Amino acid sequence: YDDLVPVSCTKLLGPEYALLRPEFANARKSLKPRKDEVNRIFVFFGGTDPYNLTQMTVKALSEPELTYLEVDVVIGGNNPHQNEIQKTAESRELTNLHVQVDDMAAIMAKADLAIGSGGVNTWERMCLRLPALVISFAENHKVLLGDLAKNEHVHYLGSASDVSDSIIKKGILDKISNTSIQPEQSNDIFQLVDAQGTGKVAKILRNR
Repeated sequence: YDDLVPVSCTKLLGPEYALLRPEFANARKSLKPRKDEVNRIFVFFGGTDPYNLTQMTVKALSEPELTYLEVDVVIGGNNPHQNEIQKTAESRELTNLHVQVDDMAAIMAKADLAIGSGGVNTWERMCLRLPALVISFAENHKVLLGDLAKNEHVHYLGSASDVSDSIIKKGILDKISNTSIQPEQSNDIFQLVDAQGTGKVAKILRNR
């Protein structure tokens, strides 16, 4: 940003300044250490999910090898694929569909693994020490998720145009079979996002 903003500009960049809702700071305080096994999965691709990655993921999780997993699926109230997703979720046991929730942090805190995209939820997952399989569907997602993947903070499956339910299934199975690295990854991402970004930004603005 050095060539894009005035020299006098204060740049608040990086995950330490991530603007998260207070519920995440509260959930973080009572968060239990992540186990080295996967029994519950959190699925969220943003409010509208334009590529219907939610449906693709639930279909992958409906494969026989993965039906033992409990799944929490979160979608926005304006998701155009809501009826389709609901039917698929209802046909799969151990699947909880949440629409337009107010307790996102509480749902995420119970999961062992997340499947989602880029955006703010990236920092929310990391704040709660939640390992993730991620898919991009925007150019800015590719940059963010690519950098995080290089540092082994997320498992990047690729862009929406290149991903299928079989790729998602393989990613989940790979994660389940390599859970020995999960506690270490969870601790790394937990340290990266401390849920205090909103307070830090507000303090700087007040003192200017």
